[in-house]
Amino acid sequence: MPLHLLHHKSWNVYSPANIERVRRDEAKAREQVAEQEEHRLRREADERLSTLRQQSKDETRRWKHKRPGEDDTDRDIRLALGNTSASPNKEKQDHGSLVDAHGHIPLIPAPEKQSREQEKDPYTVYLSDAVGGRDRPKDTWYTSVQPKQEQWGDENPRKRERALTRLNADDPLVAMKRGVKALRENERQRQEWMRERERDLADVEEGNIESERTSIDIDIITTTITTTVATDEDTKIIKL
Repeated sequence: MPLHLLHHKSWNVYSPANIERVRRDEAKAREQVAEQEEHRLRREADERLSTLRQQSKDETRRWKHKRPGEDDTDRDIRLALGNTSASPNKEKQDHGSLVDAHGHIPLIPAPEKQSREQEKDPYTVYLSDAVGGRDRPKDTWYTSVQPKQEQWGDENPRKRERALTRLNADDPLVAMKRGVKALRENERQRQEWMRERERDLADVEEGNIESERTSIDIDIITTTITTTVATDEDTKIIKL
């Protein structure tokens, strides 16, 4: 189909209307999923609450029933003792109540009694008790090890050096510096090689010049000798 006719079709997936319709459908689907999840969680919470209430009723009913060989008086005494034993725990939990466990309103608050364990730091009480606390006679062998020593008590002076080497090996800045240093070393070697090459070329050129000079001198000497010999022969001929 020609592209200039595509925007006239209702099934065009790239039209603004269809894009907006897809967005609305996706948002509606997400809302439905969230609502179903909320209903499911609420239903599970209600089921758990109903189960707990039923268990509590069963336990209360079973607690109030007579036990084998127990009459009404024994049952009443047992229930009264159970309520009395549960009252102190209720008093500890209910900090805002004005009435104590005996049903009285205390006008003068009694001083709170705290044990030595409660006065200690809750984060260190177990650790201090594990090694004897403040009353321990002497330090144990595992607390007397010096931090600067190894497991067997030997000094290790290279430990810090190894740690520094390990840190440098993992440091990208150190790796970059090492690479720059290698490049500089290569550049220095290349320049030194170029200087040696220039010196060799200069020596070769100087040798060629000396060879040319030697050959010129030989030619001059040969010419001089030849001229001298010819002059001597001419002189002899003239004398004769």
